[in-house]
Amino acid sequence: MAPTEISNPRRILAVALAESQEHLARVIKDLTGEYPAASAGTGALAGTTQELAIQTAYYNAQVPIWLDLIGQTPAEAEAEAEDAKDNPKEEEEDKPDETNDAVKEPEDGPTTTDKNASKDDTSEDPSTPEQWADAFLADEAREVREALGGVVVVVDVQQPSAFARQRDLVKHVARLVQRLGPVVDVGLQEEDEDQEEMLADFEGVGIVVGVSQKPIDEETMEVWDDACLVAGLEFVAVAPGQEATNEFGEKTGIPRLLEALEANDWELVGDGEGDENDLFGSFQDVRLPGTASDDEINFDDPESVDFGFDRDDFAGLRQAIWQQQTAELDDDDEEDKDQAAIMESMIQRLQAARLQSELLTPAQRRAMAARVVGDVMREI
Repeated sequence: MAPTEISNPRRILAVALAESQEHLARVIKDLTGEYPAASAGTGALAGTTQELAIQTAYYNAQVPIWLDLIGQTPAEAEAEAEDAKDNPKEEEEDKPDETNDAVKEPEDGPTTTDKNASKDDTSEDPSTPEQWADAFLADEAREVREALGGVVVVVDVQQPSAFARQRDLVKHVARLVQRLGPVVDVGLQEEDEDQEEMLADFEGVGIVVGVSQKPIDEETMEVWDDACLVAGLEFVAVAPGQEATNEFGEKTGIPRLLEALEANDWELVGDGEGDENDLFGSFQDVRLPGTASDDEINFDDPESVDFGFDRDDFAGLRQAIWQQQTAELDDDDEEDKDQAAIMESMIQRLQAARLQSELLTPAQRRAMAARVVGDVMREI
């Protein structure tokens, strides 16, 4: 069966702090094979697009990657400083005499009008992660959000001075990835019900790529792993000297990033309700806490065996089983029985994993689902 051609795929949003522009460029180059071209007007990557060619056994797609930066790049800041020296502000030239008590600023600070003006000025230039996320979450940006199938955040894990800002970036990207909901407080804390609902909203992939110029120590890995876990994002480290696979046999670095993107569903489709041809149905859909009790779930029906995760967790599995079932049409009766036994065993494993995941947090359930789905796909 020939792979499906996805002509109008959803988009990837790749974002970093402005000072991490070089890291963002390198990640995109390693992922796509080419360095992204900077904007001719600004000399920065913000606002540019790079395409990622994804070719799998099930589909082919040219997925656009929208690049964005938060804040000013060092070059932009330097240029602005030089411009300020060459062109002093007019208000400085007309600055009133400070000795004149009549024109002194009140001791209580700027007036309300001044404060509002200041807010308006900053809102036009989203220079902080919070302002950046607010802009994407505005009503005017709804179509942009609906077009997103993935968000990739690039951070410099070996820059202690920027740790607070980069953790803040992860926190506010989580708001965007989940579309709605309060900010997740990134840290080593237990997740509450609001966070669980938040983790269940986004039908796509969210990944934080931690870049380092030297091997990452275990403590730093744990800090970023935990922060991304609470935010509902996967952490992928990219550093020299790292092993091709981790202790669980999973890919690491850029190969893991590509693998996660390949497993995602990039088609721009509706909610899938009423699709009789969807072999998994609600299997891949989100089930928020309290929407379905165990009594309402038919454990003999694979369509009802859901983990409460995004559809990308099961996209590759759905396609693999569909292809498996198609191939079975050409088998003889004896082989059909063997294949049916294998499929039944796989469904039972998924059912068992779902039951085992009941007491886990959403992020832990996601990790379990990824491992179980990976095992089943390898058997297929």
